[in-house]
Amino acid sequence: MGVVVRTPIVVAVATLLRGVAAAQGAETFSGSGVVIGAKGEILTNAHVVEACQTITVKFSSGNSKMGVLVASDERNDFAVVRLTGTNNPPASVASFREGAPLRAGDAIVALGYPLSGVLAAEANVSVGNVSALSGIADDSRYLQISAPVQPGNSGGPLLDASGHLVGIVTAKLNAVRVARFTGDIPQNVNFALKAEVARTFLDNKGIAYQTARSDQQLSPADVGDIARPFTVHIECEQAGFESATAPPIASPALPNRIEPTQQQIGWCKGSGEPSPDLMIDGCTAVIQSGPRAWAFNNRGSAYGRKGDYDRAIADCTEAIRLDPKYAHAYNNRGFAYHAKGDNDRAIADYNEAIRLDPKYALPYNNRGFAYLAKGDHDRAIADYNEAIRLDPKDAHAYNNRGLAYDGKGDHDRAIGDYTEAIRLDPKKTPRPS
Repeated sequence: MGVVVRTPIVVAVATLLRGVAAAQGAETFSGSGVVIGAKGEILTNAHVVEACQTITVKFSSGNSKMGVLVASDERNDFAVVRLTGTNNPPASVASFREGAPLRAGDAIVALGYPLSGVLAAEANVSVGNVSALSGIADDSRYLQISAPVQPGNSGGPLLDASGHLVGIVTAKLNAVRVARFTGDIPQNVNFALKAEVARTFLDNKGIAYQTARSDQQLSPADVGDIARPFTVHIECEQAGFESATAPPIASPALPNRIEPTQQQIGWCKGSGEPSPDLMIDGCTAVIQSGPRAWAFNNRGSAYGRKGDYDRAIADCTEAIRLDPKYAHAYNNRGFAYHAKGDNDRAIADYNEAIRLDPKYALPYNNRGFAYLAKGDHDRAIADYNEAIRLDPKDAHAYNNRGLAYDGKGDHDRAIGDYTEAIRLDPKKTPRPS
């Protein structure tokens, strides 16, 4: 008897795909990337580096470098991270495929760092074919591929038989959810964003890349050997969003509204370190009982940690409308803008947060990170100096100031700051080499 595909599989299409970045801890995630620029630009998925306070890039050689987010496109799930503190070009840079278009059935090779801490530490190679030239619901941005991918493969290169870039691995079909709709478990239904979509993104951001004609038929092992030096492991430590620990303003509940429970209020305030989803549920219940600025801010913070920056911005904007002197909301909205790659708007919001509360250390640190992303190392250092003065135990500020010194070529001061960051927080702070 044939398999009957029921209507809900189409309705639930947004829930069937899942990105393949891997969680390593409460605030640390990892994925893969591919070096595409001679100045140290690395192409990856936006969901791999969302809301990162620090980004560590590890090469197949074992060396590590710090990176900063310089461009992002949430809709198409692309981001570019640029290495800091290096005046030397990368040892190997990927080339995009030129020549005949890719066809269904063509052999492909995927590289990446899946299931970090579980599988082998070196870049994993998987082999398959192009199954279709479009994704779910005929989405023309995607290739469907049969090469197996796992959490942590996100952002890694998809290569043709010449070792040239034809896509960026980004998602796999959620087998459990599909099985609920169809009664059958899908096998090796995975997806990569097409190279031409990636090139349009890079062109729009003014980021240079290389191309080459694909005129060879190499073995998968040879392709793997070519690609390992430009395939990198990315670790993202999330931070930057902050919830208000107590309501900064009081507003009465509206009549005829159901009051939130104490548990919901606690979730919204962050009591007990609830998950972002629980915080969103709690804050929504609080907001439904009355327009409280602190609840909008905290819900925006939770949306930000989930990577839903547009909702984060909307909630923080509403918090600011209700309380125009709410420095926390400006800081959180600034970080959401930074995560979207809009550093100018981010800096404007951090400026306002600092104006409203000059003793608030976090927006100095965050503004420094935005300046660092723009390549303004001196302003970044000035902001990190102030963040450290206000909070001498902030390991992130020392680490980030080290990045700025590294970018200026002042390696001795950079090492001094990295050493202090490690001393203050040996478990969470990345250790560049």
